[in-house]
Amino acid sequence: MGISKEKLKSYPEFNFDSGDQTNLEGSLAILRTVNWLQRSKFQKIKLIVPAKNQKGADILCEKKGQKICLEVKAITKASGGHKNLFLHLQLYEKIKENIGNARIQLAKSAELLKCRITIFACVFNWIEQSVILLQKDYPDIVDLLEKHGVGESLTGIDGVLFITKMGEAFLFLNERAKCLDT
Repeated sequence: MGISKEKLKSYPEFNFDSGDQTNLEGSLAILRTVNWLQRSKFQKIKLIVPAKNQKGADILCEKKGQKICLEVKAITKASGGHKNLFLHLQLYEKIKENIGNARIQLAKSAELLKCRITIFACVFNWIEQSVILLQKDYPDIVDLLEKHGVGESLTGIDGVLFITKMGEAFLFLNERAKCLDT
């Protein structure tokens, strides 16, 4: 049994009357992620409400006895791409800009909530990337994130989930999180 849409609508993040585009895009990204989690047989899906003035991950859930937290980042049209890069590199650059904060939020929530697995969910509404990028392009983005800079961008993150504008989803898991696939 997952979280109901009525329950989601009761959270302040889902106040669509606010007129705040960032709030709307972020809320839609969380909603799309929850929808994917439900379809993918994740259970006990809950929104995480961090303590006042604290940051944390967005979603807590379970699958196959594993407690999981997810940080959801919306990559929106307003965030724009880097014009002189190929489409997969534009997406990589936007993720790279967000993943440092996501890693911190995941670590805090994982420690506090005793989660074994952390997943970074990248939900984007760029129509070009959604139409042109192929399934084979997403592992390349994950590889780039693993090799980014002096340290790895994915250190402390067990999985990367891409949800495209067109509704496709691609999940990449490290060895520790592969137990979710079996």
